[in-house]
Amino acid sequence: ADALASARRPLILLGHGALQSGRHTLFRQLAEAANALVVCTLPGLGAFASDDRRFLGFLGHTGHGAANHSVHGADFLLALGTRLDVRQTGTLTQSFVPEGKIAWINNDPEELAFPRIKVDWAIEADLGHVIEAILGKLPKQIGIKDSEWQDRCIAEHERGEDDAFPAEGDGLYPREVLRALGKHMTGKTGVVTTGVGSHQQWAARHLPYSPDGWRFLTSAGHGAMGYDLPSAIGAALASPGQVSLCIVGDGSFLMNIQELASLAERGLPVKILLLNNSRLGIVSQFQRITWGS
Repeated sequence: ADALASARRPLILLGHGALQSGRHTLFRQLAEAANALVVCTLPGLGAFASDDRRFLGFLGHTGHGAANHSVHGADFLLALGTRLDVRQTGTLTQSFVPEGKIAWINNDPEELAFPRIKVDWAIEADLGHVIEAILGKLPKQIGIKDSEWQDRCIAEHERGEDDAFPAEGDGLYPREVLRALGKHMTGKTGVVTTGVGSHQQWAARHLPYSPDGWRFLTSAGHGAMGYDLPSAIGAALASPGQVSLCIVGDGSFLMNIQELASLAERGLPVKILLLNNSRLGIVSQFQRITWGS
């Protein structure tokens, strides 16, 4: 609590454990009380409202630039309900919060026993109890924050320069397609499912998620192509009347395309957005980068 209060560039990281805990009101209270910015992991999307000004997106290998830059510049990171996987920290672990302290709170002792990065506090506990305790111990007058750094991080995220595209051309660009879709999602609730591939990362980066709005279901680090349509069907069965939105690329879609029969049999309200680039996009991307064709 003292480290969080005195930090000039505090940052809160919410993982999938934070999302599953359901203590979303406490996360917002903590961020406001400590005047801290917030990022999440890919499977932690939805633990904090994506339209909140404090929120900088998700971090890691395919994450938002603002989220990664904020982690690099933070002088205190409070990591809640995450295993700090390599996809988040990168392989150069000494560059993860290089000039700050890290407090890591998780309820899995096996993860805490084998940290990938150097942490200053590793605490096995329930997130809700810990946050209530921290809120109770935060001084009424917290330290002065680096407002210039905070404003710079927020401005970078609001500019939304990730996934830049040519200014001219007749093509449909994924970022613009998904942002157009996002406008139709505003004010509604439902579940977004994805497969694995570029479409998965675009859906994570450009659609709105929040604790009381849209949930994001993806196989994340398991990398299970074909997770998309069956999970959308499962979500529709589990929550009748709720919109089940399947964002998928042609490669991942083909893995379990036979489940369209299940969808037709049950007449479920699943909406499918198919982003077809006629290839396994990420595989193709690495081939072009490595071999030029």
